[in-house]
Amino acid sequence: VRETLGRLEPGASGFWGRDRCPFRGLEAYQAEHAEIFFGRDETIRRGLEILRQSTNTASWCGFLLLSGASGSGKSSLARAGLGPALLGGHASSGTSPVTIAPVVFDLGSVRPETACLLNPPARAIAVGIAGVDPDRLAAALRDRHADLAFAIGLPEERSGRTTCCLILDQLENFFRADLPRSSRIRFLAAVARLARTPGVVVLATLRADYYQYCAGYPALMDLKEGRHLDVCVPQAWELAALLRLSARASDLVFECGPDGRGLDDVLLEHARRNPQALPLLSYVLEQLWEQRDRATNTLKFADYEALGGFEGAIAAKAQATFDTFAAACPADPAAALADLLDLLV
Repeated sequence: VRETLGRLEPGASGFWGRDRCPFRGLEAYQAEHAEIFFGRDETIRRGLEILRQSTNTASWCGFLLLSGASGSGKSSLARAGLGPALLGGHASSGTSPVTIAPVVFDLGSVRPETACLLNPPARAIAVGIAGVDPDRLAAALRDRHADLAFAIGLPEERSGRTTCCLILDQLENFFRADLPRSSRIRFLAAVARLARTPGVVVLATLRADYYQYCAGYPALMDLKEGRHLDVCVPQAWELAALLRLSARASDLVFECGPDGRGLDDVLLEHARRNPQALPLLSYVLEQLWEQRDRATNTLKFADYEALGGFEGAIAAKAQATFDTFAAACPADPAAALADLLDLLV
């Protein structure tokens, strides 16, 4: 991390601006945060290499399944890491992507009453690509003989490069939702056709505890064969990159304690002890940024202690969320919360 800091251009410090938080808290990074998505370079490199091998052949198959534990950063990796990386690098080739950012279909929005699973991704693509008619695209996705490249508006000359990236986020909801099996099969058949359309790459994120359900769908098993990337919880050096490089992007300073250790060292030490370190660390950093000394742009020990430390900060957030929930469900909030958690997990 220190070597990377040293290689940055002199003007790179503060490029994100002091008034924009470089930490995402409990929210996923999006394509617009690609510049401050630090700490995942090696995982991105591995993902790009898998895709290079599966799209650098006569039979293009632009698909990659990202699986990992809850909180491992799969959504951020797809949205702010791999997606922008796939669509970048076109300036020197003379080939422009039809989307400047990945288009996202979050399967968390799928409900049993969803009439057709192909309508939401068609709408997502239409939002990201000017001129695409979502109804016509949905019809093309249903018709196995339709030309999807034409329906999406891909350029005729794609030179083996990614010009459209679709992210299927939270694929576990595909298995969890009460959907007819026939709907799932039709959806996966359309996804397979998209992924085999030269110029299109589909990134799918899946919670590791749902990985076993892939075996029930031959089309998905075929798609992910050799195109699967395990997203592990970040290593210590990756957490350090997230913390220190992001801080430098906003010209933030970490206060030093009486023992000479900086607040960044303390945060990293606490993060290494917790298997859910990534979302916790990101949330604590966001809260510290909110409380920072604006005159000196410094994150301070006193604010960290006021938050209750690493575990206390998230506990306070959970309590505040429950209190809000309880106010909305005054009859029996505990029972209502238990029912809600059953639905979520």
